[in-house]
Amino acid sequence: MLNRYEWRQTWTAVMVAFATAALSVGAWLAWLGFHAEYKTAPGGSTQTGPYEPWQVIGLALTLVVGVFVAGWVGSPAASAVGGVGGLAFIASYDWGTHPNSDGLWVIGVTLLLIGASAAGFLIARLASRLRRPGQSG
Repeated sequence: MLNRYEWRQTWTAVMVAFATAALSVGAWLAWLGFHAEYKTAPGGSTQTGPYEPWQVIGLALTLVVGVFVAGWVGSPAASAVGGVGGLAFIASYDWGTHPNSDGLWVIGVTLLLIGASAAGFLIARLASRLRRPGQSG
């Protein structure tokens, strides 16, 4: 049975995970939800898109700030897990349900998971260390 302190810690971790997951989904929809189709260069040889660089940078900065704040206030591990989980969910949904999806989206989501996990845990750990400089976390 959990005592009051353990219950509060567990509840905080769960709420932080859900909050960062919701932030990830919302940020994806806000930054990348209105993307245009692929653009073809005038020569017809190169395709770019569908996202503009500023959209991806905006998403990344939003998630960095969100995970940092959540790691500062609550559980660092839960903030990273929630943020990465929400990002993986919405990326899988967006890329997997695209009409021209050819199955390679799975590789993209896997690479996104690897990179976002590494970045998320480093950011959350940094937030935790800055909040409690004397503790090892």
